[in-house]
Amino acid sequence: MPVEIGISRILGMKVLPVTETNDYRAKASIISDNFPSTDCIYVHLKGPDEFGHDGDPLGKKKSIEDIDRSFFGPLLDKLNADVDPFVIISADHSTPCVKKAHSADPVPVLFSGSRIKKDGSKRFTEKYGAAGSLGRLMGSCVLSAALESLNQHLC
Repeated sequence: MPVEIGISRILGMKVLPVTETNDYRAKASIISDNFPSTDCIYVHLKGPDEFGHDGDPLGKKKSIEDIDRSFFGPLLDKLNADVDPFVIISADHSTPCVKKAHSADPVPVLFSGSRIKKDGSKRFTEKYGAAGSLGRLMGSCVLSAALESLNQHLC
């Protein structure tokens, strides 16, 4: 997306382009190919947001299931045993189908990796997220909380 490309250029990040925005398999392949040579990869997946704007909850559900199957499945299959990734999954905003617009509603955040303590959350939803070990975080606190969960600090 143009905003994410602009931010990455300002930050001096390398842009790893894909030809199709919602080609999740291609994104998974590009990430797994580049993961060993970099310490951080940011991925923007647009699909569910579009269905939220359309007011289409079934389309949004199908899009999320497609991301799980076509992005996360192949990505996890391709990462080899030598790579120990720390993954943060979240959304930049909520787009409820009933509003057909962005909202300030909370979004779930997931930290995953072998180096962090598991909290037993069973699903990736707003309800489970709020009850998880991270509780509710302001968006500006997510990276600090991620580093803290890895026993690292910004300073």
